[in-house]
Amino acid sequence: KAQAQELVDEARATYKEQLAAQRKVSYLIGVALGIGLLAVLQLALHAAIGSLNGVITEQFALQMVLFAGMGTLASVLTRIGQFKVETYATRSLVVISGASRPLVAAFVAFAAYAFLRSDLATVTVNGTNVSDVQNATFIYLSAAFLCGFSERFGRHVIDQASSAFGGAPASYSPTKRLGSD
Repeated sequence: KAQAQELVDEARATYKEQLAAQRKVSYLIGVALGIGLLAVLQLALHAAIGSLNGVITEQFALQMVLFAGMGTLASVLTRIGQFKVETYATRSLVVISGASRPLVAAFVAFAAYAFLRSDLATVTVNGTNVSDVQNATFIYLSAAFLCGFSERFGRHVIDQASSAFGGAPASYSPTKRLGSD
């Protein structure tokens, strides 16, 4: 009986390992699908860019989408071994989760760009405010990459912009007491 239980436990452990590996592959497939969806986003931007009155060019919008996608891909590839995919998560849920990541990165990158351009969020690079830099293209593209690579970076920019409007930061929780961190 003990030997049978040992075999069952070993089979369960092997199954969990295989399932986790399959879910990681599904997540990567989802990320690739999400990056493909960025192309659809770019087509939508192509139609809408003209109504923005020169705020952003089509070429720069494409660069922003690419950099946000590259940041997401770099993040996922460097951390895929650390991902803890729950065994109860369905394959489609894992694919959707992966596909949403590059899209969210692109949306946050455009929001960060708008916030940075409008001075709602102040970011300094080497002691210089980004809005004071003559040609900040590379800074905006770096910010787009970071929005894909680090969710905390995008949240920080959005929190700063929210504060400029007098709102609470996105990370604010009304039930959280001060000093309870």
